[in-house]
Amino acid sequence: MDRQGRSDGRVGGGGTRRVRLPAHAAFILGPVLGGLYVLVLPLIAFVAVVVFLSRRAARLAAAGGRALALTLGAQKWVPGKRGEKPQDASGGAR
Repeated sequence: MDRQGRSDGRVGGGGTRRVRLPAHAAFILGPVLGGLYVLVLPLIAFVAVVVFLSRRAARLAAAGGRALALTLGAQKWVPGKRGEKPQDASGGAR
């Protein structure tokens, strides 16, 4: 007997659906599925490498953008006329 109390040797619950596959279909589907696996596996590897490299490049670009924003934002540049002296926060000239 198994854990569910059945002695027929079947695995799975009462709602499990089983499909009978004839032997000649298994002999045909086996090599077809194996060949499909051999063809798709390298593609999966290439896609994984491309995703890895693109995420790394995006991280580097974001870090460079943050560094540039911090560098340019720290200067407190205020647009004005050429030759005009910059003013501090109190409104007076330096």
